[in-house]
Amino acid sequence: PPPPPPPPMPPPLQPPPPPPPLSPAESPPSAPWAAAPWVLATDAFAPDYVAQCAAAANASADGLLSEALKLRADACGLDPETGEPSGVGTEFWRFGLVAGLIALMGTCAFLAVAPARRTPISLEEAGGQAPLSLCASLRATFRLHSFRVYAAIMFLSQCYMSHLLTNISLYLVYVVGIDVAQVGFLMGAMMLPVIATRVLSLPLYLWLLQRAHPASVYSVLRAIEAGLVVLFFLLLKAEGNAEGGPQMSKLTATAAAAGAVLGVTQSPNDIISHMLMGWAIDEDGVERRGLRREGMFYACNGVCQHLSEVVVALILASYGWAGFDPKQCPSEQPASAVTAIELSFLVFGPVVLALLTLLGFAYPIRGERLARLKAQVAVLNEDRSRRITERNVSRPASTRGTASTRTLAEVVFRSRCSRPDEVALSEQLTTSSVPYSEPASEAGGAAASAEAVSAEAPDKNSSSKHAVADEAGGEEDAVADEAGGE
Repeated sequence: PPPPPPPPMPPPLQPPPPPPPLSPAESPPSAPWAAAPWVLATDAFAPDYVAQCAAAANASADGLLSEALKLRADACGLDPETGEPSGVGTEFWRFGLVAGLIALMGTCAFLAVAPARRTPISLEEAGGQAPLSLCASLRATFRLHSFRVYAAIMFLSQCYMSHLLTNISLYLVYVVGIDVAQVGFLMGAMMLPVIATRVLSLPLYLWLLQRAHPASVYSVLRAIEAGLVVLFFLLLKAEGNAEGGPQMSKLTATAAAAGAVLGVTQSPNDIISHMLMGWAIDEDGVERRGLRREGMFYACNGVCQHLSEVVVALILASYGWAGFDPKQCPSEQPASAVTAIELSFLVFGPVVLALLTLLGFAYPIRGERLARLKAQVAVLNEDRSRRITERNVSRPASTRGTASTRTLAEVVFRSRCSRPDEVALSEQLTTSSVPYSEPASEAGGAAASAEAVSAEAPDKNSSSKHAVADEAGGEEDAVADEAGGE
């Protein structure tokens, strides 16, 4: 007989309908942090990030995230349930202190406004010249070889320091292997010796800079720092990767020693930079017969220094290219990312310091050129002081506008701080001086005097004679007018 037909297939099972949504009062949170919808809305903590960090910390994800939210709510002064402001957070006073310091520095800057407006001599030396544009200012400053070398020094120095201060925490966490919570303590252990040694070593450098060229001192310090930086970073890595994990006592001692060395080598940098910049400005002022353009030089130098932020951004981008993922825990970062962070400190930093060493030795204003520049500036300062004194004592207009009759040799020879090389140079300089003719801009006095002299004395060779008398260490101008006098 034929086989019986197969039994009919049962109908497919339908999934049960979803339960109706519960009201917020009927749905208790499944975790302590689920009661903070403001956190989930901002996506501050990704689930995979929380799970990985919890596994690395051997803790539950709920407990870890709840603790993190509580800390952030306390720091920002927020209610942990709603995220609304609920008072002053723990970070308020820290940011308030920084804001107060910035406001104080900005207020002190206004103290320079009033003296800057009381410079009639400088305004006359400008000769009515309008301020230059940015491109024209860059051309005017970078035509000087001394300023080009100085700007390169400041640019590389800013790149090195910005990278060191911005990314050293990444080195401590991902290369040395310390916990994120210990970064602040280790940074404090490093910065306190930096401040102390910078202050304590200043007398030594003030004595040294009177006997050696500041650019040479700068080069030697950068060469020393280049060797010691690699040593200390390698020591930190070795102590962090030692058996049993990093020991904070040894890491703190190494960080403090590194900070002390950094403070000693960085202590005279501000003094040296202003000396090198000042000599570049002096050379430009001598070429322009006394007109100093400090603002333009410092502004152009600021443009170059701010470009260093681009370099720091590129360094951070290189970490990303190497596989660095800020959402991953330190233990989950790829080896290429850790290597990129390590090489930026062990290779990039020493290379920049080596370039700074070479640039310091390449600074051109030194030796006889520096001595001649100081002598020329002394003549200009003497002439400016004379004209300012004439204004203060309201001397007759006919005696103004005469050039300084003192020679470079006299100025250098009479200087209290003349060095032997400057005195030797002053003996070679004979009668060179920097003449200056003051513009006739005060109530037409100079013009009126010129008309009176031309009317009474047609002969150009018989206008006046100047006799210079040096009495009791000072100089007085005695002017005899053969055309009848005033």
